[in-house]
Amino acid sequence: MLALLGTGHRNIAEEWLQKLFRNVDYAYRKKKYVPIATDSLDDLVEEGGWLGEQATDRMMEMSWMLASIASFSVIMGMDVLYEQ
Repeated sequence: MLALLGTGHRNIAEEWLQKLFRNVDYAYRKKKYVPIATDSLDDLVEEGGWLGEQATDRMMEMSWMLASIASFSVIMGMDVLYEQ
């Protein structure tokens, strides 16, 4: 994201951020393939929703990705992403 913004490719950065937000939102709604709240690969396999099951509530608590997406949304003035 920083590389795109730094090289003047703001339109591409905005499109990419919108796709990231849409995909994370979809993953949370389906409880599959979510950005996980742990750094354990064992947890990912057992609780992350990757084996055809839904992710556990513990795995869906929080992720660094959500904070990053929200931060870039604010920085880029794309309030509509997190207001939806």
